[in-house]
Amino acid sequence: MKRLLIILLCLLGISLYATTYYVAPTGGSNGNNGTIGAPWATLTYAINQLYPGDTLFVRGGTYYIVTQLHFGSVRDGTRENPIVMINYPNEHPIVDCDGLYRQSGIMVHGIFYWTIQGIEQRYARQDGGTDARTGFSVNGCNYVHLNYISVHDNGGYGMDLRNCNEVYVRGVDTYNNCDSVNSNPDYNGGKGDGNGYMNYNYTGDTLTWGAVYFDKCRSWHNSDDGYGIGYQVYAYLDSCWAWDNGSPLYAQGAGRGFSTGHAFYAQPVIPCVILTNCISVYNKGAGYFHNCNSENYTTTQAWYNCISAFNGSYGFNGSTGPNPPTRHSYWKNNIAYHNGNIPFRHEGTTTAPAYIIRDHNTWDSPVIVTDADFVSVDSTGITAARQADGSFPDNDCYNNFMCLSPASDLIDAGVDVGLPYKGKAPDLGAYESESKELVKSVYSNDKIVVSNNKIIIK
Repeated sequence: MKRLLIILLCLLGISLYATTYYVAPTGGSNGNNGTIGAPWATLTYAINQLYPGDTLFVRGGTYYIVTQLHFGSVRDGTRENPIVMINYPNEHPIVDCDGLYRQSGIMVHGIFYWTIQGIEQRYARQDGGTDARTGFSVNGCNYVHLNYISVHDNGGYGMDLRNCNEVYVRGVDTYNNCDSVNSNPDYNGGKGDGNGYMNYNYTGDTLTWGAVYFDKCRSWHNSDDGYGIGYQVYAYLDSCWAWDNGSPLYAQGAGRGFSTGHAFYAQPVIPCVILTNCISVYNKGAGYFHNCNSENYTTTQAWYNCISAFNGSYGFNGSTGPNPPTRHSYWKNNIAYHNGNIPFRHEGTTTAPAYIIRDHNTWDSPVIVTDADFVSVDSTGITAARQADGSFPDNDCYNNFMCLSPASDLIDAGVDVGLPYKGKAPDLGAYESESKELVKSVYSNDKIVVSNNKIIIK
């Protein structure tokens, strides 16, 4: 009892003495006390001073780093007292990695209960080397929030997450990331996903597979895919956008908007990967690809209320790998429009059609999709900067592009999958026409499951 009391008092003390600190790219010194009037000078020094409950405000300006910004040796936060690193209100800090030589930029490894928010990372380059360089690497982390971060112009993946659990990625933009000099000529320009998430080291024990949540993220003009998700994962992507991935400049990049799935081991019956309300347009390859990647197993997945339009290949494409599928794929309320190939293809359908559950999509419904179904098909402004609070831009593209027009026969043409909707039935696609807002389903602290083919938010 006495020992427990001491522990409780120690935890209380941590909470009571949580401190706010500041770091600035000019005018600071690591010999200062870290106050707003006497900030620290370098990010590496600042993050190593933090204890559970502390907040570090990062002042605006450019931080030119010459050694990799590494979080691997810092202290963990706690559930009650996370550690927070956040941009100072209305200021824009940039972590410039051009001073590194053949190194990835920001390495967030093995930390628990942190929030990193409101920073920009750029220019972790290959410098003529053959190994890809990640802009923002997250490995072995639990209970970490990555909010309103932009990651661009790196020599490989933008943001790469591996072996993580309970990591929440909200409002992150990844763009212009390109592995241009891979050691394998078959992948020249092909290892530059905007976002990647996989658990290579996990076993067939599905209880050890980590979960990552992507919410309202954007990914564009990366050399390979916008989102590359696979290998022993639980991944939930809601209201995410992907466009212009696999630019013609990158001949080997697949250029898919969303590429998901594959595993070394048989997966559980419940969906491991769930996509809701996502938008994939103007990509070089398929809008969405259920990828086996030549592994032994596909994954159980649910793709609901997504849009695929103006992509160079299939709207929605699946692949079963060397073995017929033994788990279901659920495809419901999706829109495929004006893509370069047929709206939907699933390899292996002839050998295992019972595992492909398609319902109320534009390609298997009595609807005809034309430009008139949408308020606008003009994507001008799609790359505009986010608003100050991190939300999507407030412009014609984000207010009208691919929103259903009042006379569209895609309104009320869906089936109930457990997501909120207005009217007699769900609309097809990512928007509910009455509100012109993306259908809400997954928030950063929600748990979602699928039961009887319906989304359940806990």
